Amino acid sequence: MEAPAEIRDVEKLDENTLVAVTTGGGVFTVDVAGGAPSAATDWTSRATSSNRLTSVTRVSDSLIVIGTEASQSTTSRGRGFFDGTFSGTGANVTITLSPPLGNYRSTQMQLSSLNGFFIDTTDPAAPRLFVLTVANDRGLYRADNYSHSDAIRWEME
Repeated sequence: MEAPAEIRDVEKLDENTLVAVTTGGGVFTVDVAGGAPSAATDWTSRATSSNRLTSVTRVSDSLIVIGTEASQSTTSRGRGFFDGTFSGTGANVTITLSPPLGNYRSTQMQLSSLNGFFIDTTDPAAPRLFVLTVANDRGLYRADNYSHSDAIRWEME
């Protein structure tokens, strides 16, 4: 398969694998071992969502976060983000999407368009994940030591 249509963002999973998200709700990977990313044409669908996907950021060796946005409808809201658990490399990558844990549902993030994440690794033992919500001025949120734990606390900055 050639590169999927409507690619919104691309991130490295590892030295040989790229992951891309599309506005059509697709999550794709491609193995770029031995070739430049521009030459990659063998994209494989790894997950799908009914949401418009906007961004992908690698958080750790087995976790990505994938932002979503509202549709073009004036009555539609954003849909927050997904955790993407991944394992394997190259042709053997598997990705599973799931809603975030912790206090996520009590924040305004789940109702906002999330177009990007930033990871502060100043302290590698305690990385911080930041997300700026762009719908309805909901704000900047931070989670320290972001992982799959249900003890994750999002704080509004």
